Amino acid sequence: MMAGPDYEVFAIKYAERPGRRPAHFIGGDPHDGNMPMDYFIWLIRNAERTILVDTGFDAAMAAKRKRTLVR
Repeated sequence: MMAGPDYEVFAIKYAERPGRRPAHFIGGDPHDGNMPMDYFIWLIRNAERTILVDTGFDAAMAAKRKRTLVR
């Protein structure tokens, strides 16, 4: 088997919001309790290449969704 290149992977938190468990799952959750949600982008890199994976939102969307944008 041929090995591929090694990469470093970084999770970078950029937003957060308070919430309760039932708000995070389709159909709710019977275990009601606090469950804050964090949002991340991912940086994947090695000496030859840098990849940024961003599936998140910007400041305007954060305000619309009532989210706290931290970065």
